[in-house]
Amino acid sequence: MRPGTVNPRYDTPAQSRGKVAFVYELYSRAFDHFGVRRITGWIPSGRRAAQRLAKCMGFKYEGRLRDAAQIRGRVQDVEIFGLTKETWHGLGSSSGTIHTGGA
Repeated sequence: MRPGTVNPRYDTPAQSRGKVAFVYELYSRAFDHFGVRRITGWIPSGRRAAQRLAKCMGFKYEGRLRDAAQIRGRVQDVEIFGLTKETWHGLGSSSGTIHTGGA
């Protein structure tokens, strides 16, 4: 696993919260200070935990690209998720709420 990735299977809850807080701050700065209009995530089809995390962060499922990536020698489909500035602000990002999808 690459450094900085969120892995719900192996991370402690504190590690996951810290990483989500970092991503929250990164997205807030991208949208509010650098004029980014949207962020697109390409997630391999088999990575359900990553897809759930994307949804918790406000990303919307936009479709599938068939045979779009080669990972460890295997060609795989990729699920596309998008997050727009309007959606991000609609989630209450200005209030400091982090949407982790958990209790």
